[in-house]
Amino acid sequence: MSMWRTTYAACCAEINLDENITREDLHSAGQFEQFHKLSEDRGWDAEEIAARFGVTSHVEKQQMRLGAAASPKLLQVYRDGELTLDQLMVFAITDDHARQEEPVLQPRSIDHPARPD
Repeated sequence: MSMWRTTYAACCAEINLDENITREDLHSAGQFEQFHKLSEDRGWDAEEIAARFGVTSHVEKQQMRLGAAASPKLLQVYRDGELTLDQLMVFAITDDHARQEEPVLQPRSIDHPARPD
């Protein structure tokens, strides 16, 4: 792919993200993913992204962390309203997606809890 097409595609992605945030109230999970993608694809840091999209750099750092660390399956559970943002943030403390997903996607029976090894 030519450099022009790569730049054009990146600009389109940025414009699309801005439109979704300002006009359609993009779900925060989508923001996490798209901000992380801008960081990866364009090399922008949290301050650059924050300035472009009108959020503080502290908030942006948190959003980029969630976009990078949270399991895609948990992001979908969060989108579906079955997890709160606070819960998602707690699960994303570890980068291990299997460990993040275990308590949510593989619940243990209350009658027969698993015993620690």
